[in-house]
Amino acid sequence: MTLSEKKVMGTMDVLVCKMGWQPAAVARVPVVLSYSLERRIVPRCSVVKVLLLKGLIKEYFHLSSVLIPSEKLFLERFVIKYQENVPQLLDVFQRKMGLKELGYGFDDKVKISGSFSSSTSSNLNEHSFVVSYLINSCGLTLKSAQSISKRIWFETTEKPDSVLRLLSEHGFTNSQIRKIVECRPQVLLSQPEKTLLPKFEFLRSIGVSRLGISIIASRNPNLLTRSIKQHMIPLYEILKSVLVSDKKVVTALKRMRRNFWLYSLSKNLSLLRGLGVSQSSISYLLIQSPSLMCQEVGKFAEGVKKVVNLGFEPSKIKFAEAVLVFYTMTHKTWEHKMEVYRRLGLSEDEICLIFRKHPRCMALSEKKVMGTMDFLVCKMGWQPAAVTRAPNILGLSLEKRIMPRCSVVRVLLLKGLIKGDVYLSSVLLPSEKLFLERFVINYQADVPQLLDIYQRKMSLTELGCGFDDKLKISGLKMV
Repeated sequence: MTLSEKKVMGTMDVLVCKMGWQPAAVARVPVVLSYSLERRIVPRCSVVKVLLLKGLIKEYFHLSSVLIPSEKLFLERFVIKYQENVPQLLDVFQRKMGLKELGYGFDDKVKISGSFSSSTSSNLNEHSFVVSYLINSCGLTLKSAQSISKRIWFETTEKPDSVLRLLSEHGFTNSQIRKIVECRPQVLLSQPEKTLLPKFEFLRSIGVSRLGISIIASRNPNLLTRSIKQHMIPLYEILKSVLVSDKKVVTALKRMRRNFWLYSLSKNLSLLRGLGVSQSSISYLLIQSPSLMCQEVGKFAEGVKKVVNLGFEPSKIKFAEAVLVFYTMTHKTWEHKMEVYRRLGLSEDEICLIFRKHPRCMALSEKKVMGTMDFLVCKMGWQPAAVTRAPNILGLSLEKRIMPRCSVVRVLLLKGLIKGDVYLSSVLLPSEKLFLERFVINYQADVPQLLDIYQRKMSLTELGCGFDDKLKISGLKMV
């Protein structure tokens, strides 16, 4: 009320007449009336006007998201973000260039009329203030903002701005901030210095990097709204008791997703220990999939029971691998995987044998399994049963390992330098060094081109050979 009539009328003229905000919008944040028209309001509104006229931002956002943030935050949101599209934006903001030099002016027809006028209130609903803030300050879509505005309410941007400022200062990207707000919008109402900063400091104390904090928080925003004493520290202590090193704890935290419940974690750990699952296997599960270990207790127990019934020994690492595979697929997907192996002519017993020997083979795509089997069986001549004895072969790269090695073996077979009863495992499982010694260096005097064949610098056709030649590994040693 101490402001001069000239100051109030001049500011309202720019905000209402030139920019298009409603007087009621100014009434919500009257502090903007005291801001310098020349040093703050006009420079910022000039930038926004350019972005509006260029179609780079939409018209529905609150004036507080333009005028209230610090200069640094405003520059990040409205200048730096769009500088590739409009290189002159910084000059416009610093008043080194006028709108007229860009061919614009405050009298151009495009205004922020979509924000708060009665004609568009149905689009942004009664939560228009919150909606516009979520869109323009947090990067949400209109649909998402409208939905979230039903779960959160604030009349000023003081708290949300302070939260966004803290997140930005700690290296959170716009995308990460958007994910956090979409998942846990209540974060915007936090007292950043009292509730968020202590969590960041705790994470730093256990070895989480600045980048790691933003990854952990954006993947599991629930951590930001839960008590550090009742949730974060107990969570750390449980993870530490299993994983031992802080480095592994940090890895697990980074892989953690939302809905991470301490109760489920404790119960599921107890179940595994009661079955005699080794500490190393539990550690493996916790690092590979923390979400699995926090699965609802009954559902987790059901999956573990299936693995036990398939004959897996809980004390072995393959038990943990099988539990993980079951967690990643639905019953329908499991049945589809079984059908894929049945089409290869394998019996139920043979499929179960494959799974027990190499659980991850059930996680391979149909394309991968069929492509590898087609090559080994149809092109090379091994029987499907030979593959079931060494199923980890199915997970090897067809292009980088299987084909180069089989090309070498193919040449040696056609040259009569080895017999057709070569073991499948002796070709594909040894290290590269051992394979080269046995099948390349040993025969290089007879076939100088073998190394080129192996390194795929020369094709079989250049030697007058091919995978369609009739000679195959018909002697059939199985493994």
